[in-house]
This record gives sequence, C-alpha cells and structure tokens, in this order.
Amino acid sequence: MDLYSRTFGLPTTIRPHEIGDVHDWATDHPDYINTNDQHLSCVIEIQRLRESWEFLMQQNQLGQTPRQFQHLMISDMESRAAGMLNKWFGPAGSPPNFDVANELRPKWSLLELMLAVKRFGLSSSGNEGLELDQYLALVNDIVIIIETHVERGTLGLYQDLSSSSTSVLCVFLKKLFPRFTLGQQAVVVSLLERLLHAHELASADDLESATAFVARFIRRVLGSIGREFDLTRQSTPVAGDMANPSQLSAWDALAAQLGPFVDTAPGFDLGPIDDQYWAQLLARTALDLGAGGLFNEQRMYLGQ
Repeated sequence: MDLYSRTFGLPTTIRPHEIGDVHDWATDHPDYINTNDQHLSCVIEIQRLRESWEFLMQQNQLGQTPRQFQHLMISDMESRAAGMLNKWFGPAGSPPNFDVANELRPKWSLLELMLAVKRFGLSSSGNEGLELDQYLALVNDIVIIIETHVERGTLGLYQDLSSSSTSVLCVFLKKLFPRFTLGQQAVVVSLLERLLHAHELASADDLESATAFVARFIRRVLGSIGREFDLTRQSTPVAGDMANPSQLSAWDALAAQLGPFVDTAPGFDLGPIDDQYWAQLLARTALDLGAGGLFNEQRMYLGQ
C-alpha cells in the first residue's frame, strides 16, 4: 500500500475527516458498486458519530450544559444514531451491495454508542422505566450479535476487542442493576447468562482464550449481583407479613436464578492470570478484581 501510494503521489492513509460524504463516495460509481466500498462507508460513518460523542465527553460539553438543555443534545445524538442504524441495518432494506448478514461488527459498534448515549440520558429522563426497557432492548440486540458470532465460530477472531466491549457491557449492567424493576432485573440476569453460555461455547476447553477470560468475568459479575441482591432482599420490607405473594415469588425465582453464581467454584473464579489480562486490557477503567470489589471504574468515553 505504501509503495502504491508513493507511485501515484497519494497519502499512505486517509483519515475519516478527510473524506466528504462517504456514502456518496461509495456510490459515485454505480456501474461497479462493491461490498468493500459500502463496508468502508458504513464503518466511517459510524466512527464519525462515535468520535462526535467522544468529543462531547472529553470536553465535558454535556456536563457544562444546563440540565434542561442536556436532553436536547442527547435526543439529537440518539436520533442520529437511530437514523444510521435504520439506514444500514433497518427492516426496510440496506444500501445496494451492503452485506448486512456479514456486517455484524459495525452494527455492534453502533449499538455500543447508542447504549452509551442512553446511559448518559437516564439522569435527565422523565420516564426512566421506559428508557431502561429501551436500554435492555439494545443489550438484547448486542447479545444476539455475539450469539451469531459464536454460531459461526467467529467470535474468537475479535480477541481483545470483543473482550473489552463485552466486559464493559457487563460492568454497566451491574451498575444499573439497582435501578431496574424486579422484572427488568430478571431480564438482565437472563441476558448475562446468555452471554456466559455463548462465551463458554466459544472458548470450549481453552481456558486462556479471550472468550474464556470473558466467561469467568461474567461469572464474577453474576456472583457480585447475586450477593448484593441477597443483602437487598434481606433488608427490604417485602419479606414482611404484608408482602405481596406474587412479588415474593418473583424475588424467590430471581434469587434461585442467581444462587449458583453466589458461591463460585474456584475453577471459575478469577486468578492471577485473569487479573493480569484485565489490567492490561482495560487499564483506563482501573478494574479492581480483588476481594474488595468487582471493579472501580474511571471515566470511559463510551461508558458514561
């Protein structure tokens, strides 16, 4: 590529901001539109939007904006992301020669951004219950993508990229867990169990593969959620004589679902190798994997 560039006097790389409308660029030769050009167009558009959000976070522009106007900026970003999702992956169809079935990673990246924006907007939302439902719907879409990769045998190809994306997703599901309703909490646990099953299938017997590290991490997250849920359950008035029987039944069912993860077997616990893996992979998040806690995160631009 470098030799080719010098031969024709071209730059060795072209950064996203040096291209105008990338979709026009990808389709300005209608006689030979190809999937590679469409792939690049999709990826560059998504990356531009992610960079816009990251810039807002780096400059703390949303934090400095009066709360009554924050929701306008968040709504604008959500609208742009939803429009892009519909353009490339919507039910009405994607652009010509765009292979939707094999473009799972760009869609995953866009859904990550939508989750980050949704998390930031929860604090200014006037209807948190609905927002959390929408949040879980996005998480479910990501889980489906991961499960599809496992079915195709391609999840392991992403290595650390997949590990960081999935672990951050799990971290924020745990952070938000107390804000979910009991029914939503059951959905969260089911989603985490599906992620665990997918990563265990992908890792098979290789205990030091990227997917195996993630599987053990998900078990730790579920165990931490289970212990905190038990403490909440013991201290809440719902256990009293006036408790709603159906609510008690739901609490018991969720406790039983989390039970196997509370006392994690040593073989599934995080050891020194796991500590080293996560410390190197997610240094910015300063994960605390010791007995003192599951994690102690710092600022993450896509993980507000």
